[in-house]
Amino acid sequence: MKKPDPLIKKLFERTLKQQARPVNHRLPGKSTTDSKNNLKPRIDCRKCAYFYITWEQSTPYGCRAHGFKAAQMPSHVVFASSGQHCLLFCRKPD
Repeated sequence: MKKPDPLIKKLFERTLKQQARPVNHRLPGKSTTDSKNNLKPRIDCRKCAYFYITWEQSTPYGCRAHGFKAAQMPSHVVFASSGQHCLLFCRKPD
């Protein structure tokens, strides 16, 4: 059997490394700011006046402003569906 060319072997290894690297290594839940706009911080639903906890196990979090219940935090659902941070966020009075 013929010995592989070192250049082809090097290109093959580089291709494998690129394929193993994740396409989007920054997930929305992991970062504290939006990757498109670093000026606006991620919204914390627990500090919002419209946020509430439901009694349902499958959908424990709710948003009165948007009118839905979800398994994830409402701000994550809004960001995932629209690509924008929640525009109805209203800070609870302390």
